[in-house]
Amino acid sequence: MRFCTGAIITALALLLLFAACTRRAVEGSQRDLDPTNTQLTTIEVVVRGIRSHEGQILLALFTSPDGFPGDTEKAMHRMKSLIEGDEVTFTISRIPPGPYAISVLHDENANNRMETDFLGRPKEGHGFSRNARGRFGPPGFDDAIFRVTGVSLELQIDLRY
Repeated sequence: MRFCTGAIITALALLLLFAACTRRAVEGSQRDLDPTNTQLTTIEVVVRGIRSHEGQILLALFTSPDGFPGDTEKAMHRMKSLIEGDEVTFTISRIPPGPYAISVLHDENANNRMETDFLGRPKEGHGFSRNARGRFGPPGFDDAIFRVTGVSLELQIDLRY
């Protein structure tokens, strides 16, 4: 009887240990699948091709086609920078995974909007993620889209005047 009791106690202890390990493994995998446990990304955007140091560079980060590229009120992030060199670098932190597009404007007269001629053509430098170009007007969101998936990302946008 003594042998039987010892074997039962050992078997119960092993079952409890196995159950505890299994529960921890399941909790860990659930934590990995939790959509609130996403890895946030830092995006570094280098704006190149600036023709003068006048004014400021405006950047807008969009999460959808709604508002892209010109209605910056609908952008997820809006940033501006004075121009101190031939390039301007923006750092956008804590961005969750997903699709995005960026529009950039060299606002030479610092009035926070794009100047156009009488035909509606831009008079100031502008650019988009993936250096996208539109045929008759600005590119669409799908032309400029990029995906955030990792820890950090560097983009280069060349201005066109």
